[in-house]
Amino acid sequence: MRRVFAASYTIWCVDTTAAEIWTAFRIEDESRIGFWDALILTSALRSGATRILSKGLNLGQAIAGVQIQNPFVNSH
Repeated sequence: MRRVFAASYTIWCVDTTAAEIWTAFRIEDESRIGFWDALILTSALRSGATRILSKGLNLGQAIAGVQIQNPFVNSH
């Protein structure tokens, strides 16, 4: 049963293209964040996400049109 549940997440698996790596480099430079965070944002953009949850990026910041939310901070 756990494998079926875990396998349901495979719809989010994507191959990273060279163009996405270059996009991540651009986001890294423009936003002054680490490459891996920029690549996560690039993947979020590709999937059409409007927000991501992160404790490492700045709460409330929008990078490349993606809103950053920290799930551990009460935003009320």
